[in-house]
Amino acid sequence: MISLLFIDLNGISETPAENCLIENLMGKTDKLIRMTDVKGFTLKNITIQSKDSTVLIDDGRNILFEQVHFQIPGGKVKIKTQGDLAKEPQFVRCLMKEY
Repeated sequence: MISLLFIDLNGISETPAENCLIENLMGKTDKLIRMTDVKGFTLKNITIQSKDSTVLIDDGRNILFEQVHFQIPGGKVKIKTQGDLAKEPQFVRCLMKEY
């Protein structure tokens, strides 16, 4: 089964989604990730095959991708951040290849 969006995580500014961990899974999706008001999020040991290569982060911070294998168009994740609290995510031992 293919999902439309691999992860859609929404907190609110007064109560951000905090300390989320998703690990040990594989998925196929049309779009990668969209998150809003997130504080502490880790994807670990994941394989994602996606038709899209964009990760949208709105006021997200302390975001970690560890041992994530992306199979995406162009072979590179496109990070789009917005909001005063947004910080670029960290990528540790990740693999990105063309889909």
